[in-house]
This record gives sequence, C-alpha cells and structure tokens, in this order.
Amino acid sequence: MDSEHPLDAQLTSYAPGQSVKLTATVVPTSGTIAGTVTFKAGSTVLGTGTLDARTKQTWLTTSFTKAGSYSITASFAGSQNFTASSSSAVTLTVK
Repeated sequence: MDSEHPLDAQLTSYAPGQSVKLTATVVPTSGTIAGTVTFKAGSTVLGTGTLDARTKQTWLTTSFTKAGSYSITASFAGSQNFTASSSSAVTLTVK
C-alpha cells in the first residue's frame, strides 16, 4: 500500500542553537499505519521517531549550531503492509 508523507517544521528560519521541532505525518491510503521515520539534514541522520497509530505522526526536536541552509527530509521505513516513502525536502535556514 502507498502513503502520503508530508514534513513540517514550526518555522523555516532559526538562530544557532535554537530548538527546531520537526513533524512527519504518514497518511496511508487505507488501513492503520505503524513504523519508524528517519529525519535527515542532507545525508546526516538527525534521529528517528516511531509513528503514533492514532495521529499518524512522529516528531523530533533538534538544533543546529552552525549558520547555513539545511535540506531536511523524513523517510518512512515501510512496514509489512506499507511501502517505504520519503517526504519532499524542507529548507531550514540558520542565521
């Protein structure tokens, strides 16, 4: 089965060291979804989260210490009934 996979950040511009809450929502075309989501900045893994079956969301709070632009993605690992999927990138700016 397929799923939609949006990624959201509270803001898109942050100060160095400021907390960033990233939220991924994995919406199945049908059925109940479970599994894990990996958050990345480019190829660097920021962390993983387990989907809440009720909300279909998981989140990660992190921060960036260096100024710059970061391309953030979230990837659903897939499960027995659902194929793996990835979000479109969200660009975060740290300045």
